[in-house]
Amino acid sequence: MPIIYIALSGNTQIRGLNASICRFYGLPVSGDADTLAERAVDAVLSMKTVAIIIDDIHFLAGAKSNSVRMANQLKYLSNVFPVT
Repeated sequence: MPIIYIALSGNTQIRGLNASICRFYGLPVSGDADTLAERAVDAVLSMKTVAIIIDDIHFLAGAKSNSVRMANQLKYLSNVFPVT
């Protein structure tokens, strides 16, 4: 069963989250957050991934200025990834 497992480190930003997904699939991690998100979506869909496990999700950047952006990013990923 194709499952992504990502372990985060302290204060992970949106680009870092997207890069972690790309890194898991062995994809390039160059580019901005949007470019990495596009690569990640393509990989998740083409590999027929069914679940994504994010370990230490509390490390996602949660400063007031970034919390809405991070919540929006997670919502975006949950909408475009056909996974649990």
